[in-house]
Amino acid sequence: MGKEIERKFLLKEDFKISSLLYCKRSVIEDVYLNDNTRLRNKDDKFIITIKKGEGICRDEYEFLMDVGDINIFQSIKLPVLNKVRLVVPYCDHNFEINMFDKILFKKKPLILVEVELKSEDEKFLLPEWLGEEVTNDERFYGFNLFKLLKYQDFDVK
Repeated sequence: MGKEIERKFLLKEDFKISSLLYCKRSVIEDVYLNDNTRLRNKDDKFIITIKKGEGICRDEYEFLMDVGDINIFQSIKLPVLNKVRLVVPYCDHNFEINMFDKILFKKKPLILVEVELKSEDEKFLLPEWLGEEVTNDERFYGFNLFKLLKYQDFDVK
């Protein structure tokens, strides 16, 4: 078991994402089985993740799926939450910019930025392109975004 200590932010509306095309890029597909269990395909690596707790610090268990188990992922008849992730190094941290293709926020595709920390009270420099912090806003939890797909209501309200 590991600890995930993470903060989430919106991206400033006036920031041009095209300026980050040099960054490492991943394509991610998430299927949520419940509010704390996720199946993920990240660049053709299949991972089961179980998270427990709320807020900035949560317990996290990750298991790499065997190649034979991949058929389970592909046979599940649930919506898939798709995103493209850019990893942006900034002052000793990696900021992960997640761009969702079907989820809207204020009538535009949702873009969330996450940063993992070593402790809950760790100090770190914020890039100028970060907007409002949404770490404790349940609307932006992965499972809640997934539920928008399930009910075909693609706008975060």
